[in-house]
Amino acid sequence: MNEPNTEKKNYGKTIKIILIALVAVVVLVIGIRLIIENTHKEVDHTVVVRVETPQKREISVYTKQIGTVSPVESVNVLAMMAGEILEVNFNAGDKVNKDDVLMVINSDALKSLEIQVNSAKIQMDDAETNLERTRTLYAAGAVSQAALEQAQSAADGAKLAYEAAQEQYNTQKKYSNITAPISGTVEYKNAKVHDYTTQGSPVAVISGDGKNTVSFGISEDSLNTIKIGDEISVSKSGYENTGKITEINNMIGQSGLYSVKAELDKEGGITNNSRVVVEVMKKHADNAVSIPLSAVYHDGDESFVYVLADDNTAVKTTFTPGVYDDEYVEVIDGIDETDNVIYTWSKELYDGAKVVVSYE
Repeated sequence: MNEPNTEKKNYGKTIKIILIALVAVVVLVIGIRLIIENTHKEVDHTVVVRVETPQKREISVYTKQIGTVSPVESVNVLAMMAGEILEVNFNAGDKVNKDDVLMVINSDALKSLEIQVNSAKIQMDDAETNLERTRTLYAAGAVSQAALEQAQSAADGAKLAYEAAQEQYNTQKKYSNITAPISGTVEYKNAKVHDYTTQGSPVAVISGDGKNTVSFGISEDSLNTIKIGDEISVSKSGYENTGKITEINNMIGQSGLYSVKAELDKEGGITNNSRVVVEVMKKHADNAVSIPLSAVYHDGDESFVYVLADDNTAVKTTFTPGVYDDEYVEVIDGIDETDNVIYTWSKELYDGAKVVVSYE
């Protein structure tokens, strides 16, 4: 009868032992956490930092745009008269020299003018022959002074008529022989033998030898900072070049950008109409008081740094930033040039935090 009571007593003792053990474990865990937190707090009070006073630097900010390469000089070659194309002496991609005959056009007008030249030549020769005969007769007293003057006038008139016909023929012949107006590369061809062309029709486009230009667009904020003569750089798949801005269009284009043109320094190396990356200076600050960008913190629109105080504490200091690049930011106001700015960023820094300066 006493055995069940004994079992209950033993069970109760076991429960008590387990509860005591659990309490001991909880106390141990809490104690360890407190030790760790106190250790962390002690570490938090000793932040190792580096400092630097503001320095004067040149800060430049660049923007990248897509540009198109084109030749400095490009000429459309037009047919100056209508007619059948008899010869074509060029192809797209050919190098041509100034005054090379590109093509020959057959024209009925040229044939008609050639007949007029020949007829005028006959009339001029006849008038010259008659003048010589009249001079001989006049010397012999066989004709009057008036007859001699009339013969002279006829000869002079025939000569002028011949020269006028010859000039018209030469002009028309020049139009029939279309020549290259500049030396360069044929970019476009629109001519085939036996085709009929009309006056003013484009038959070729020649890009001049020499330097190229690059055209690109910029935003309004860049428009207020760049100027003619500023340097640019271009690149594409291993091709690199530099240049200077030559034109800035102050009227906004359909793309919402302002058109800019620059002349490249080195000749060749890239085909016309190639798309390239253009890097142009967007903002610049010369001799700017600046600090490392890594020193700057932000709280909404507010920019601030931590400045080392005499008692080795960090003092939160707001300032007005200016131009900045990947490394430095210009200080407009709020920071003195003698301030020791903490530039090692740390989440453990706060206003009044104790710090240790490392000079290694």
